[in-house]
Amino acid sequence: MAKELEIHGHNVEFEKNEGKAIIELHIDDNPIEAYLLDIFSVDEIDYIALIDSQSSELYLLEYKLEDEESGEITLNPLEDEDKLDEIYHLFNHYWDEDSIDRIINEYIEDIEDRDMDE
Repeated sequence: MAKELEIHGHNVEFEKNEGKAIIELHIDDNPIEAYLLDIFSVDEIDYIALIDSQSSELYLLEYKLEDEESGEITLNPLEDEDKLDEIYHLFNHYWDEDSIDRIINEYIEDIEDRDMDE
């Protein structure tokens, strides 16, 4: 269930995603496996927060659902450093290190459980 907040004059909605997903990102021609942390919006613009499964590096990208029926999405990096800093600051008002660590551990447990079932 999404959580709507007002933070520093911005309308922010967290936890818009339903469930978990592991996404393959292609940054600098190197595939990165990333865990979906959150799809959230700031002033009605959607963003996605992903955590690199190996390094735990956080990626914040603009998120656009291109086709609802097919589920096709587009992820765009935030080129403007000031905008990235602002989105990161708002994101950190809701997601702290403990919450992020909890989600990472849930992904790891889910993967271990799946591997045991195979």
